[in-house]
Amino acid sequence: MTGTSDPLSITTTNANDILLAGFRMSGTPSPTAGSGWTAIENQQYTLSEYQIVTSAGT
Repeated sequence: MTGTSDPLSITTTNANDILLAGFRMSGTPSPTAGSGWTAIENQQYTLSEYQIVTSAGT
């Protein structure tokens, strides 16, 4: 993973990897998952999400 701003860049070395992300927002009470991601939980200024990649790479 590289970067400190939205969006971050994540590189995988395997197909079918699962990527997990968690965030604490300061100004968004019910954040939504990013494009291509599935929300696990999004409430009270927090967001957890996942994505399963089908091939290695970015």
